[in-house]
Order: sequence, then structure tokens, then C-alpha cells
Amino acid sequence: MDAITKSNKEETIREAFNQYDKDKSGTLNREEFALFANDLFNIIKEGMDSAELQEKFTPKHFTETMFSRLDTHHNGKITYDEFRSVLQNI
Repeated sequence: MDAITKSNKEETIREAFNQYDKDKSGTLNREEFALFANDLFNIIKEGMDSAELQEKFTPKHFTETMFSRLDTHHNGKITYDEFRSVLQNI
């Protein structure tokens, strides 16, 4: 990946984080993260083929699973670095 593309991706991730950081605290709380996760869930779900899988893979389960994996400090907040870790490889 060249420097320009990497820079653009970093900018896009930062903009996405800022969009969901509604209280401008520099972290995402559970409610803010749920907004992001629901939007991401809807994108992922569109690509799923199996109706049965779609029924079992709920937005709430997706949000809770992602939040618990990303909240590496276990403080109930997602930092920018934690958020970036999920998006940098997409």
C-alpha cells in the first residue's frame, strides 16, 4: 500500500470514528459504538446468503461481541486505536 493510499485510509477511519463519537470525548461508549456496529452489521448482512444465518446473527449479538473484543482496556470505552484496529484491514 503506498503512502497516499495509507494516508487516505487513515483519514477515512478517523472521520468515521469522529462521526460516531457524538459527545466528542475521544472514545466511543457502548451507545455510540452500537450506532457504528449497527451500520456495519447492515452492510455485512446484505452480503450474507443464508436466511438462517441472518436470523441467528443479530445486531445486538454482533455489537456486544465486537465491543468486548475491541475494549482491550476493559473500561467500557473504545479508543481510536482500538477502533482503528478493526477497520485498518478492511
